[in-house]
Amino acid sequence: MRTTPVLVLGAMALGALPSAVRADDAACQAVLAAIIKQTRGHWTASPYDGAKAAENVRAAMQKAEHSCTRVGSEPVDGQPAELYSVKSKAATSDSDARVWISSATGLPLRHNMTMEQGANQVKSVVQYDYTDVRAPAGVPR
Repeated sequence: MRTTPVLVLGAMALGALPSAVRADDAACQAVLAAIIKQTRGHWTASPYDGAKAAENVRAAMQKAEHSCTRVGSEPVDGQPAELYSVKSKAATSDSDARVWISSATGLPLRHNMTMEQGANQVKSVVQYDYTDVRAPAGVPR
């Protein structure tokens, strides 16, 4: 099974930890919906189960100790977007993410995350561009 990078980053941002703590359930639902939206209708040459991938993200969020807050509106490359802050806490790591979700499509446009694991810190920045995306020749949609 192939897992898209956004699902991995989304699960990391939302955390896979016990006992949920939510500062703003509506904000968490908006972030979850954007991440899951990327699992629908994807073409791929390798086996991929979009429904299973979406369920994995939902399960990770349900197990997480996290808080999500809508920060406001902030465009990404001129595209209107809603900005969310997602904080997760675990016994061995903490993460702080900012996720920009397109106001027009509901898809993530940008994802910045910092993860602390003991003395180590990992930072990632992902920017999504959905322009002119087409399935390769011969791959059914």
